[in-house]
Amino acid sequence: MTPFKSIDIYNIPLKPEHELLRKTIRKFSEEKLEPVWRDIEVQDKIPEDIYDEIIDLGLFSIGIPEKYGGQGGDQISKIIVIEELSRIIPSLGVILDTTDFPILSLILWGSEEQKKTFLTDIAKGNPAAGAYTEPQAGSWVAGIQTTAERRGNYYLLNGRKIFISTIDYAKYIVVLARTSPPNSSKLHEGMSLFIVERDAPGLKIGSKLNIMGMRGDRPYELIFEDAKIPADNLIGREGEGYYYTMILLNFTRINIAAQALGIAQRAFEKAMDYALQREAFGKKIYQFEGLSFKISDMFTRIQASRLLTYWAANISEEQFKHPEKALPEVALAGSAAKVFATETAEYCAREAVQIHGGSGVDFETGIERYLRDSVITTIYEGTNEIQRYIIARFLPRIVYGTKVKIG
Repeated sequence: MTPFKSIDIYNIPLKPEHELLRKTIRKFSEEKLEPVWRDIEVQDKIPEDIYDEIIDLGLFSIGIPEKYGGQGGDQISKIIVIEELSRIIPSLGVILDTTDFPILSLILWGSEEQKKTFLTDIAKGNPAAGAYTEPQAGSWVAGIQTTAERRGNYYLLNGRKIFISTIDYAKYIVVLARTSPPNSSKLHEGMSLFIVERDAPGLKIGSKLNIMGMRGDRPYELIFEDAKIPADNLIGREGEGYYYTMILLNFTRINIAAQALGIAQRAFEKAMDYALQREAFGKKIYQFEGLSFKISDMFTRIQASRLLTYWAANISEEQFKHPEKALPEVALAGSAAKVFATETAEYCAREAVQIHGGSGVDFETGIERYLRDSVITTIYEGTNEIQRYIIARFLPRIVYGTKVKIG
């Protein structure tokens, strides 16, 4: 039984330009990023010359329509870039994913003036961030407490956000806040999205969080104290922010799947290379079945992850035609891709460490960093437990047209 009406949904329309894009980013990653991975890990910052080259390649403009200064491109193009960059520097995948949240929010619901102002600037190489997570509201987005009070032609934002990535680089931040008091029976109502400039009065950049991985773009705390935001910076309709955020997360979870895919791919390559070179007990360690079977499993999971991720990216194109509601098939595909690809990344990184033995836990070999990064992919943009809840929730709707309460 397939949960979809037709097997046509499984089509993945890859084009020659997709392969050309992949080769371009692969070349850039190996020539420019590979030599500086240690510097990024130690200094926790993307070097300025690397950052400038990323801007010159136009990577922040992929997915932005040409009329707003972007390169255009489909969702598959976007995930190819994220995968290839994350293969060497996973935190670059974070920056592109985080910037995608504001880009998509503006494309789907922004006014023409907002698109001309903000999309055009992002396309020039000015990243953006999304801020919805709070200390008491991670995967449970409905639990946010940050407020936005209307005062004539502006709003006053008050509250605290946490684990917000890309703040070191972002010029803009799309913020989810409550524009009406919470209803205890319908907490998801009364939220709105705003695009906020990083230097807005009343916005304070708090502490940088010392998380275990993603060196080069670790997250921050944001504090809003009567932050004055022009009313024109409201994205879409007031009160629809929760629904918008759910749609956006269905997209960005596929980005995280692509990031995880890059991590898994590189861990596999490192493990394979090492196993074919390292000798023990008079032969290559690859010749031991117990070890070579691990590599076989890594290969199999990566191919399945790639197909799932590309498939989900293609399905998500349909969401642009229906910005008013979250499409169940996009939610289902995105969650499935995120669960499988991120757990594949964690598996591959863990096995790569094991295959390298003592060298695997040595920072200088560059293996253990993939394990640290892979764990994070299973948590942000909704934990994998939440992804399984989403899959379980939407399956009965798609297959039987009925709702089943989970939990």
